[in-house]
Amino acid sequence: MLKDEMNVEKWKNVLRSNVWNGIMPVLKLSYRNLPPHLQRCFAYCGIFPEDWRIKPDELVYMWMAQGLLRPHEESINTRMEDIGRIYFDDLSSRSFFQMLEHHNGKYYVMHDMIHELAQSVSKEECFRIERNNVQRIPSTVRHLSINTDALLQLTSICDLKNLRTLVIFSYNHSIGSDVFKQLRSIRVLDLTRCKMEQLPKAAGELIHLRYLAFADTLKAVPPSFYRLYYLQVLDVSRSSLPILFPEGMDKLINLRVLDVPGAFTSQIARIGKLTSLQRLAVFRTSKKKGRKIVELQNMDELRGSLVITNLENVHSMQEAAEAKLNQKEYIKKLTLKWATLRRREVTMIKFSGASSRIRISKI
Repeated sequence: MLKDEMNVEKWKNVLRSNVWNGIMPVLKLSYRNLPPHLQRCFAYCGIFPEDWRIKPDELVYMWMAQGLLRPHEESINTRMEDIGRIYFDDLSSRSFFQMLEHHNGKYYVMHDMIHELAQSVSKEECFRIERNNVQRIPSTVRHLSINTDALLQLTSICDLKNLRTLVIFSYNHSIGSDVFKQLRSIRVLDLTRCKMEQLPKAAGELIHLRYLAFADTLKAVPPSFYRLYYLQVLDVSRSSLPILFPEGMDKLINLRVLDVPGAFTSQIARIGKLTSLQRLAVFRTSKKKGRKIVELQNMDELRGSLVITNLENVHSMQEAAEAKLNQKEYIKKLTLKWATLRRREVTMIKFSGASSRIRISKI
């Protein structure tokens, strides 16, 4: 709570206060001493069920979708994802999140008392439907999660037009067209555990949507889906592919995260329009318009690893130069693949001119 506070008098004030009569008053004091931006981000966690395994990246993107991340003047050029991770690490260092290890890796949870605190401070805006506590949801609620097998008529218990978050944590629900028509303010929609095979046409009217995760049973989306121009995160990693029409994906120009198998991204025509995209596992070059190497030209936000395949379709050094790999300052590893060696030497000269920060793996 006071780990960064150097004012002795403030330490004495806390010592003299009457909060030491139980754990919860102390935790509430810790919350009140958080900076406002961290208070808002922590309160948002009130939507999660008890003992929920929190993935930092997913939570950061939810915060970002809700407009909870604010760059300081000294970090005006810092990525929103990096600002969000700073927020998360700050809350974790103050013990609001607890890191645990599993054989599958590390994850984070909130201690039972911290989870109770999150519910307490967010009760006006966050609501969780659990077990059989189905009731009329207050009109002040903006963030709703569902973790019950009870069948619900959401339109009759909630004023859906005010919701900014809807997350389904149970597997026995399907969201109908009547619900989508009323989600006028929704920004975060997580349907990964829903039972639905087709996204309703009304989904294309969710103009404020920033974060969308598809159900693992979803198999089709309507053409109106590609009107979600402000979508930043699209997670279809659990879905049954193919569910999208790759020919329309280039319209989602604000996408930062596209979590799909690499084979799917290679089918997206004019992917170069997605200039905010952060990661692209595989780019398969082609001779066809909209799939040539030039599509990489303005994708300067790509980071991590990138695999470029079928480079025999790149016909000259000039064409290879159009990819402008020297501008991809965030890519750390580049793998180049040829189906044949006929043009390998010609294009390799130019690709070797990529940024010195990139480690090139020649295959």
